[in-house]
Amino acid sequence: WEHGEPVLVNDKDLVNKLEPVLIERIGANIITRLNDANYGGEDFSNYSSRKPSIYFLIGCKANEYDFHHEKFVVDVDAIPYGVELFVNIVDYYNCK
Repeated sequence: WEHGEPVLVNDKDLVNKLEPVLIERIGANIITRLNDANYGGEDFSNYSSRKPSIYFLIGCKANEYDFHHEKFVVDVDAIPYGVELFVNIVDYYNCK
């Protein structure tokens, strides 16, 4: 390969700062830390290589097909959890 996207690495300080806040606000049963490598970052890694970042996965898979498959179905009940996650991050930084 002559060109590729950089490796996506979540900023550990940012994760350690936000994870307890999100667990407290949203619940430990909603937040799961994935410790295994995941190749789902695509071009987000270009952003995270420049600024401290966290790449989130929202569990919204409603069938056995993967995201880029034509038969993939989104579990729309997961959308409010994604919204709540980001609203709480914004609220945390606005209230500091």
